[in-house]
Formats: sequence, structure tokens, C-alpha cells
Amino acid sequence: MNLLYFIFFVILLFVILLFVMLLLYYCYIIVCNIIFIFFVILLFVILLLYYCL
Repeated sequence: MNLLYFIFFVILLFVILLFVMLLLYYCYIIVCNIIFIFFVILLFVILLLYYCL
């Protein structure tokens, strides 16, 4: 019975870890996209200012 609980606990821990990793991975992708978009907009604004001046 103890072994069963232990196995269940290990599986649960593994699933939680996997879920956290996936969440972090997706958050990382979203953050990277936001940063990329920000840099593209910044570059566009700089170019626009350069051409205006």
C-alpha cells in the first residue's frame, strides 16, 4: 500500500513538473514574441524619425 502511494506521488510530481515546464515554455515564447514585436516597432519608429528629420 505504501509503495502504491509512493508511485502515485512520484507520478503526480512528474505531471506537475511537466505542466510547470510547459507553462514556462509557453510564457517564454509569449515574452519573446512581445520583446520581438517591441523591437520591430522601435526600429520602425527610429526609421520613421530618421526619414522625417
